Amino acid sequence: MKKALGFALASSAVTAVFLIAFLAAAGTPSGAGSLGHAVPSAPGDIVSTPTTPAIGAPPDNPPPVETLPSNYTTGGSTCSGGHPVEYYFDFGDGTNSGWLPVGTFTVAKRYAAQGSYNVRAKARCSVDTGLESSFSASLAANISSLSSIEQCFHVLPEAIWAPATGGGTWVTEVQLTAIQPLTHIYLCFNTAGGTWRGPFYTWVAESPNETYKLPNILADLQYLDPSFNYYGRVGAVEFWTQDAAHGIRLASRTSNGNYSKTFPGLRFNNESVVGEHNALLVQNLINNATYRSSAGFFNAGGIAMTVEFELLDSTGSLIGSAFSRLFAAYDFQSFNPFVQAGVPYPAYSYDNVILRAYVTSGDSSLLGFGALANNTSNDPAAMLTAMDAWGGGSAWNMPAVTKYLPEAIWAQATGGGTWTTDIQITDDHGGTEVEAVFCTASGTRGPFVLWTGGSAHSSVKFTNILQTFQALDPSFTYYGKVGAIYFNATQGPPYCFLVAAMTKNGNYAKTYPATSPTLFKAVVPGYDLMVQNLASDATYRSSVIFVNVSGISGSPGTVECRLRDTTGNVIGSMFTVTLSPFRVYSVNPFAAAGVPYPANSYDNAWLHLTMPSAGGAMTVYGATANNASNDPAAHLPAMYNH
Repeated sequence: MKKALGFALASSAVTAVFLIAFLAAAGTPSGAGSLGHAVPSAPGDIVSTPTTPAIGAPPDNPPPVETLPSNYTTGGSTCSGGHPVEYYFDFGDGTNSGWLPVGTFTVAKRYAAQGSYNVRAKARCSVDTGLESSFSASLAANISSLSSIEQCFHVLPEAIWAPATGGGTWVTEVQLTAIQPLTHIYLCFNTAGGTWRGPFYTWVAESPNETYKLPNILADLQYLDPSFNYYGRVGAVEFWTQDAAHGIRLASRTSNGNYSKTFPGLRFNNESVVGEHNALLVQNLINNATYRSSAGFFNAGGIAMTVEFELLDSTGSLIGSAFSRLFAAYDFQSFNPFVQAGVPYPAYSYDNVILRAYVTSGDSSLLGFGALANNTSNDPAAMLTAMDAWGGGSAWNMPAVTKYLPEAIWAQATGGGTWTTDIQITDDHGGTEVEAVFCTASGTRGPFVLWTGGSAHSSVKFTNILQTFQALDPSFTYYGKVGAIYFNATQGPPYCFLVAAMTKNGNYAKTYPATSPTLFKAVVPGYDLMVQNLASDATYRSSVIFVNVSGISGSPGTVECRLRDTTGNVIGSMFTVTLSPFRVYSVNPFAAAGVPYPANSYDNAWLHLTMPSAGGAMTVYGATANNASNDPAAHLPAMYNH
């Protein structure tokens, strides 16, 4: 039988593990409890030695992995006086559980580093607390490195369930997709001060390509963990599977009524993760009459770290004051960076700003995100962080010498108003000359030199990039057009830059980064892509845009597209997209598959893209729009099989 988070307590074995583990889920020593008027121990009473600790049995308990929690259990002790006993765990790393409440045999523990640790337990009489047993024999807990499962470990940088300032409630939904059959998925919630809850056994996918949606992940956790209050919380959520052979992908949506933002789970090995003496960048921050900004950061490592933050203006110069924050192990912190820097609105007003987060001490792992909220509608938008260095890898948002923006538009909106795309270009190197080519379904325009950066971390903002192209290229009509933009640093390596975009109409918008056209972000034979969390129903409509990123001298490419439902089965019919280099194609995937709304209604779907034979590399990007507000949201693709 398939297990899901909402039904996990149906198993009595799972129930026992969960309810016991919750009592010490955050690793905080618990008190001895109250026994009322129990009779004291008699002279000569003894407490027998408990059993050797054991790691909770899979699949309900995850494998022991560095920085991820696992459950340890013991038992078997008795007090010869007939009194209840309490248990205590020594974890072998200088920490312990403290004395657990009567009836608690299991505790959750997470280690800061890989290695082998001797876990032992002892017991005491709950009435005569000075009456203790000897320590049990030790369990050798072999904690593997997080890198051993990094392919199946993801971090959701923000999950929230809290009242919204302008009314309503913020909730975060998550879509999980399992690539292989019999994938067991666990999670841990991390919030302010380093408090963590878990591990929780979330779901098992019995077949490949199955998906599971948690419509309000913190409410689901509240059901499993009633002793902790999740309402009013915001934090980061770690997801992982039983081993590196069982991959997962996740996408999330944080919404309040008809407004939302979307963002992917971060893969720990290469996306927006830095350690000591490295930095992260958050682009396109604004704090003025139209938008307010926030940022959030999570210390995914087992040791404390200090992070220095700098707000930088268009010249790369410091705004206000730099500020530092100490992050405890597994700490999550979110804040308005303009307030922290001493330049709050309305006393100060800023646009075209970036935030630099620099780890100054603590060789740990920092992940982050940025966000905007419209001051009128409260419509939110998410910004992925980028590593502050030129590089490659499979991270979507990283400084590079070439970048593709999947969508830029300047056109009338169906529901009224005009869609426009703003972009911010940040010169990571300094002195980078950036040129651009506009790519449409019928051809290309350009290249046009847009900007030459000044110092490192300088930025420029184009409030309507296609209107900028119109001024540079008056013989072509850009109004009414939608397409992709190819950006290039004319000097080549090591000159590198970042591009962040916002497509907006009035008080609602979506945000997304440009990507570099590398192997892990394009469909080629043997490397599939997927676009998650697509819907076609009374609430949302979906679209997907394709771009052949093989370049001017590249080859035409054909991609096979399969919509998949919650069971992994194909929805409707497979359809194909064939494009020449630098060409763009946009489509409603449900209509293309022959299952349009309202004749058909779907949620919790995803698009699987494969290239059966060699051809031009193709990247893809998805979007949804709310049918009531027209509020848009972007869905970045994920690598399916790598």
